[in-house]
Amino acid sequence: MARLPRAAFAALPHIVVQQALPGVSLASEPEDAKTALELLREVAGHHAISVHAYALLPDRWCLVATPPTDTALGSMMQAWSRRFAMALNRRLGRHGTLWSGRYRAAVLDASDWMLDAMLYVEQAALTAEAPSSTAHHLGQRIDPLVADPASFWALGNTPFEREARYRSLLEQPLTLLRRGAIDAALRGGWALGSAAFVAALSEKAARPLRPRPRGRPPKGHN
Repeated sequence: MARLPRAAFAALPHIVVQQALPGVSLASEPEDAKTALELLREVAGHHAISVHAYALLPDRWCLVATPPTDTALGSMMQAWSRRFAMALNRRLGRHGTLWSGRYRAAVLDASDWMLDAMLYVEQAALTAEAPSSTAHHLGQRIDPLVADPASFWALGNTPFEREARYRSLLEQPLTLLRRGAIDAALRGGWALGSAAFVAALSEKAARPLRPRPRGRPPKGHN
């Protein structure tokens, strides 16, 4: 079965995952995370991409971000993954790719999925004790890389209220249904949102944005 092209859309948030090859650790030393984040700040700034959440897990890189054009996200990920691979290979004295295939991405309906996508990324980082944007959202430090989305601002009228509310959400694991939906969207490159949201995007997409129904299509009437 032919591989579907990625679907990326200007001014809409996307959740992105870049998986490392088995046996490759992306952040075995603190300097690796520092390099990864410095490069992300540089390439995100160059492509005018808003980063809402990130996590550098040992086996994968996770991101929630909004690109200004349909092509900016792909350009940023290509630049970041290539340059980080070069830097890590240089430090480790290795050659070749770090990555297990191309990155995966899913476009999100911000009104329904933005916070869950951020929690998906940052809860994984907490479990792995990995570098992430979590401390920024909990008010423990200001991360100039992170652009808080409207969904985060809506959590409270003051920084304290927003941070406290986000902390409570972070402490509650996503439901299996919501986590499973994100996993499936990343695997297939599907859109995450209401039927109306997906239908509107489908009108300008060059590929399906939701799985086709299983089974045979209904027969027409003669």
